[in-house]
Amino acid sequence: MRYLLKILLLLAALITACGGDTAPEVGKDGRAVATTQTTKPSPSMASASQIDDLAISCNFDEAHRQVICEASGYTEGARLYWWTNSEQAEGEGANFTFRITQERPDLSIMFEECEDGACQTLTTHLDISDMKNVGVSAQESPKTPQGTEQSIGLIDPAPDFTPQTVYVAFPADMQSKFEQSVDQAFNSATDKAGISVGVYQGGRLWSYAMGTASESVPMRAETPMLIRSVSKTFIAALILSQVEDGLYKLSDTISSVLSDHPDYGEIDTDFINPDVTVSQLLSMTAGLADYGENKGSDYSAVLASAAWKPADLPRLVSSPHTSPGEYAYSNTNTALLGMIAEHQGGLPLNRLLKQEFFDPLGISAALLPQDGTPADTARPHGDREQWGGVGFGDISESSSGWRQDWFLQTNRTTWIGGGIVTTAGNLAHWGYELFSEGGSAIAPKVRETLLDSFVGETVRIGGTLQQYGFHVTKSTLELGDGSNLVMYGHPGSGGGFTALLLYSPQLDLSITVLANSHSDVRSGGPENTALSAATFHTIMRAISLAYLQEKGAATALVASQKDDSKTESERRPDPEQTTPDTARFNGNACITDSDPQLVFTHEMVPLEDTRHTAPPGSV
Repeated sequence: MRYLLKILLLLAALITACGGDTAPEVGKDGRAVATTQTTKPSPSMASASQIDDLAISCNFDEAHRQVICEASGYTEGARLYWWTNSEQAEGEGANFTFRITQERPDLSIMFEECEDGACQTLTTHLDISDMKNVGVSAQESPKTPQGTEQSIGLIDPAPDFTPQTVYVAFPADMQSKFEQSVDQAFNSATDKAGISVGVYQGGRLWSYAMGTASESVPMRAETPMLIRSVSKTFIAALILSQVEDGLYKLSDTISSVLSDHPDYGEIDTDFINPDVTVSQLLSMTAGLADYGENKGSDYSAVLASAAWKPADLPRLVSSPHTSPGEYAYSNTNTALLGMIAEHQGGLPLNRLLKQEFFDPLGISAALLPQDGTPADTARPHGDREQWGGVGFGDISESSSGWRQDWFLQTNRTTWIGGGIVTTAGNLAHWGYELFSEGGSAIAPKVRETLLDSFVGETVRIGGTLQQYGFHVTKSTLELGDGSNLVMYGHPGSGGGFTALLLYSPQLDLSITVLANSHSDVRSGGPENTALSAATFHTIMRAISLAYLQEKGAATALVASQKDDSKTESERRPDPEQTTPDTARFNGNACITDSDPQLVFTHEMVPLEDTRHTAPPGSV
């Protein structure tokens, strides 16, 4: 489905240019909308289109090789969009300017006004086939026009988390054991608010929640939460997919992929090494300091800025860069990767994620601050003394007075490094689609690159020793019975939330645990009882054991561990030696694809019971 909208627009333009019946215009949300079209000029440096009072006009500036468009007669407060049928250009607002990179006789510029769910579209055309000096090489012209990397003036609507996918259920006995695992761990923890857990495997979903989302609202399986650094798995997938599409290479440097970015001149090369590569950014080996290490007045200014833009983040780096090559976790790497993805992809990052992953996979998620905060997002909890308050509670209530919108403003300094909001069920679904051979988020070759990116020694992240690859982690989950599981994923924590996504290739199972609280506790034990990453690993371990016990797969698990020394590509089974009912343990028939698929039913839970299991189809 990649670039489907652009293909539809090209087909529509070709039909019109060839004298066929005019195809209905397709709005940015995929709906057919009312349209009008002017006759294509031949040739012309200016064109216009109008419906009643709504009108657009576009002029070609030959000297600067750009098209300048303006809308008039639109309704104040309506959402205004622009896009074209050929150039990688898109914009918002009453004015639209983009660079011309190729001569063509049928350049179409589309404008859409939307208000209260109703949209109308105007289309105008320019013939620039005979203009002088229009064609420039890809090296000479910017890959995206100035204005694609927009400052945040108009925030995209938040998803409403209406279920997009109908899931089937795990067996009832297995669900019961999953539930017991969460109940026991959560009830034993202190300093907690709520918790939500998702388990996903090839169309099956179990999601469950306990505790509170806010002071007066119970946590539910469909309650969205910030997933913090688990957000990094999305930029990993997007960057590697763009590389696979040929937009750039892993060996390309920052200077080569961002030099024509409109904000590149704001980057201080004393702090941001222009010679580090995309690969080094992905593996956290670029030698760049974290932009959040110095939370001074500049940092506060970004938090409060209504004109936020991604380039604000690398500008905050205050320590000189070091030689690349050594692992050092830094959100500066992630912010730069986000800028690269936007610049090369031609859209704001939130829309790229929606276009490439969320919509095709049926996943609901938002990226702050480019998307609005979803309704009913769980409130952040933690030690309020760190935020000017007292005791454990909602830290947003103790935040400084300038934070009028806590979620929007605090995530101006996280963005793709930790600003995605979703549910445990959606995130478990994502983990499977990303890491499993049965997943469809990325191409098999991209997945092979991702899973072969773990090189070097283990590092401690979130209290656990693991290898760090291309913005994903590889760890071992000890089950306590002498066996263990290899796990791919990423942890996340901070600012009132804790998250963990793990996928087991041995079980072909994706598990997510989210909590709307954060503790500095990194390990369990009698003295460390706060809900923390240690609690999450306890839940992951119990769910994995419950799954194995129900499947009777312990023998296969031990056999599968004999391959641990091999790389991912070497460990993958030969498809010619695998039957439909063969387990995903390279020939051990224990987890089959012929297990009964049970339709999930939901039993209503009394309000005073803090547990919540998702209804059918919900995430």
